[in-house]
Amino acid sequence: MEPLAVVAMAALPLATSCTSDAAPGPEQENTSAEHEEDNHDDSTTVEFDDLRFADHPDLQEFNFTDEEDVDYGLVTPEWAEKYEAQELRAEDPTPEQVRVILKDTEPPLNSFLGLQMGLEMADPDGFEHDIEDQLEFPGAVGGAVMRSNYTNHPQENVTRQWDIILQTEESPMYHIRYGGAEDEFNEDYANELLDSLEVNR
Repeated sequence: MEPLAVVAMAALPLATSCTSDAAPGPEQENTSAEHEEDNHDDSTTVEFDDLRFADHPDLQEFNFTDEEDVDYGLVTPEWAEKYEAQELRAEDPTPEQVRVILKDTEPPLNSFLGLQMGLEMADPDGFEHDIEDQLEFPGAVGGAVMRSNYTNHPQENVTRQWDIILQTEESPMYHIRYGGAEDEFNEDYANELLDSLEVNR
């Protein structure tokens, strides 16, 4: 994956992303059950625009001022420090992070087309993905998640990333991305994030 400051969120991988040796396909736990119930009452909640989701205890809020496509982010304190000091290097491993983009509303699977093409171009031999459609989230009219594994270049580390789309009746709808390098990706948080998402509109 390319450095964060250069990657368009909707079409390409995380700029310093996540990894996993396992393919995200059939072995992934089925999360297509309805997400109507809030099982995270004890968790800290992030609120951005009309979107709510579970906070990550080890990440901090960050404003991607150089990336117009990213409207909200959570990153590691160490990465934020390097970003602001302009000390990020292309070969650095992808850090764990959350990104949110506001988009014009459309069917969730349409939103994955550009992303899938970008990942396939970035890693034609190693890109693996699994899409779970027709998910239900409070306040949304449609939802889907694409789980991807791919190798970052020039880091040569595997990245693991979940892209979640919450379609709404009116724009904006929400594209939430959680990912990081293989040893940084927290599947417990990924599932908590997925289960906690809701739109209050």
